[in-house]
Amino acid sequence: MIVHIGFAIALALALHIGASNAGVTMGPAVGTGARSRWVALALAAIGYVLGALLLGPRVVATIGGDLFTAPVHPYALLVVAPTTTLSIIILANVLRVPIPTTHAAIASLVGLALYLDVARVERVRTVLVWWAATPIVALVVTYVAVRFLLRFELNGRFARWAGFLLSLGGAYVAFAVGANNAANASGALAAAGIVSPFAGAAIAGATMAAGALFFGNRMLSNQVADVAMVERLRLLVAGIVAATTTLA
Repeated sequence: MIVHIGFAIALALALHIGASNAGVTMGPAVGTGARSRWVALALAAIGYVLGALLLGPRVVATIGGDLFTAPVHPYALLVVAPTTTLSIIILANVLRVPIPTTHAAIASLVGLALYLDVARVERVRTVLVWWAATPIVALVVTYVAVRFLLRFELNGRFARWAGFLLSLGGAYVAFAVGANNAANASGALAAAGIVSPFAGAAIAGATMAAGALFFGNRMLSNQVADVAMVERLRLLVAGIVAATTTLA
């Protein structure tokens, strides 16, 4: 029964991740008219699956075992921590406050580990350092990159390649989302020994893809349809930098 509940929560998380990130990954490509909604969602789904399969297992392994120094009761891993994560995400959605799913998922597991005194402190410290550094690095690199690129007359040149580049950039962001978020959905299952890191990543990737295809349409927006080419360039650079820092 506990295993079934754990699987249900993990699948719900993966569906949410796949749907909620559809706008982040492919919104610029759809909004600028470069791709239709369904082609964009298909690209996002492919990116999720590839990211989860190619890089996701090592992240799942980190969440599934490296955070703990001793086994944890399956009920705590499969029900308490994932339910906390899902509740926080739902509350944030109700309040319309964007929060990283990764932070909610890992913080729930870390809180559990700290309470049970089985936290691998050095690993937790490393995660916290990366959490603090990643947004700062992304901000600085994006600012410098856009400032540098805007020194050139890119409007005409970029216009010819805008659709392709925005689509490619969106697929790259989807790849990073799949790689990083596979563990958020299946990390607890791996930590409980229910699935291997690869199986957990594969299940999460497929379910995120389903979330994009079945529920992602409403997340896409046309608000960037009439944005100048220079604004599209900023969107492209921001997405690529965010995805790269996530993969790092």
